[in-house]
Amino acid sequence: MGCRLYENCGGCVYREIELNAYRKQKEQNVRTLLEKNLGDLANVWEAPFFLPDGRRRRAAFAFKMKGKEFLFGFNENKSAIIQDIKHCDMLTESINEAIGRVRALIQKLCAIEINDGKKGKKAQTKRITSGDLQILEAENGLDVVLEA
Repeated sequence: MGCRLYENCGGCVYREIELNAYRKQKEQNVRTLLEKNLGDLANVWEAPFFLPDGRRRRAAFAFKMKGKEFLFGFNENKSAIIQDIKHCDMLTESINEAIGRVRALIQKLCAIEINDGKKGKKAQTKRITSGDLQILEAENGLDVVLEA
């Protein structure tokens, strides 16, 4: 279950351990959280379904433009630090193929100067410097949501 980014990336906690131990740990974490907040789960809990690598259809990315440096990827675990990525083993082929195009598009958007349009004051220009992007692979293609 290895991943070259798991130590820094916040998306796949426990990727360094054996598959069955990983699944048991993830299930226990979710169950503990739900029981703490909802109480007894005896009549509602069902065994979770785990997707194999390369099948995750949803991802939340972060981006940041700092000077000429552009980062696009996942936030490190419990952090605002962006782990720059160009590919993720967990994501579907369609999402991985789109990462480069989406990355280039956002980088171009960050270069556009935007007039703040305040009336009666000297106009100032701004640029998009950071934000989040969610991608969902749906039956009819990729659904992309940009928050800047």
